[in-house]
Amino acid sequence: MKKIKFKKIVSLGYNCEVSTRIKEYMKGNFDSYPFSWVYIGSVSKFVGALNNLDSILSNEIVLLPSGMVKDTTYEISFHLKKPTKCYDSKEEEYKAQIKELKSRFKHLVDKFKKLLNANFYTLFVLKHNKNGNLDDYKKIIDFFETNYKSKKFKILFVFQKEIQQDYFEAFKDNKFVYLYAIKEFAKDTDTEKGGDIKGWYSSFAYATNNQKFKKYRLKSAYTYLKENGFKEFIKRIFKLK
Repeated sequence: MKKIKFKKIVSLGYNCEVSTRIKEYMKGNFDSYPFSWVYIGSVSKFVGALNNLDSILSNEIVLLPSGMVKDTTYEISFHLKKPTKCYDSKEEEYKAQIKELKSRFKHLVDKFKKLLNANFYTLFVLKHNKNGNLDDYKKIIDFFETNYKSKKFKILFVFQKEIQQDYFEAFKDNKFVYLYAIKEFAKDTDTEKGGDIKGWYSSFAYATNNQKFKKYRLKSAYTYLKENGFKEFIKRIFKLK
């Protein structure tokens, strides 16, 4: 059988831990997509969001104590470029932040739609959320089987501690799905350094058959600049606090 070579590894949530680990593993060869840096509160509503991409962030949006904002229809939370816990006296600034978020997210949705029409292999990574159920996850898999036109994709479905038996039975014969378990997920408050980091790397190695990704320092720097702005880019270069 011909060895698959993946061009992209893309997170499907449910939080930032997945993209953080992907970004490290791919050594800079990383692209953000709509669900790369969000928090998904409801798996069933995430299914609705997948099937209505253009309606995300067109619903009621609320500011959370964490400084993130949430689309209440789909229960998906997003980071603002300049997060703050209080916009009571800065209404215009808050409106500008929401406008920027919507523009940025539209760009990511457009990228995602192009990806669904790609003729190269993509590995999607799905982190199991205990609040989801098997039927919801079947619908997510079905979405990609229906909408990834070339069928050149795989989904790495990662569990904490063990693969649940009903999930194993449901997906063991699905040619698009890899199942893998790591020791522990990071806490939602420590997605950068918490959890079983080596386990995540092992899951990617398993799904890609140990595919090696070259370091793309210039691409990584450009992507960081584009996504975080010049000020944060300078801080990163000089390691400023």
